Amino acid sequence: MRIYRHLLSVSLALVGAALTSCATTNGDPSATVNTDAYSVVFQGSKVEVTCRRPMVLGDFLKMAQAVTGRVYIFKSPVPGGVRWEWVGTVNVERAEFDDFVATMLKVNGMTAEARRHGDVDFIEVIPFKRG
Repeated sequence: MRIYRHLLSVSLALVGAALTSCATTNGDPSATVNTDAYSVVFQGSKVEVTCRRPMVLGDFLKMAQAVTGRVYIFKSPVPGGVRWEWVGTVNVERAEFDDFVATMLKVNGMTAEARRHGDVDFIEVIPFKRG
């Protein structure tokens, strides 16, 4: 039970921070989200994502939240101070963007696990256990 309380307190703090600073499309199916780290262009069910500079995990997950609508939590700081980046522009169906996020996490030694606490669904980002 102690772990769940800790996880809940960490998740609520991180979710609150992410939700207040996350870019939103306000339901516009053809919106554009621009930050100094990335650009996201929504075209109906498709999404185009461009990395402008290496970003910290929090910025990467804010981008993922803007695309997927999912809530991501993680424990900060991330070991090793990983910087997230890719070359080029990713063009995918919005529904397939989770695969891109999972690949980026795996490349950086992390994985995403779906969690549920009461009525709240979220994705927890944790170190990948090899073994």
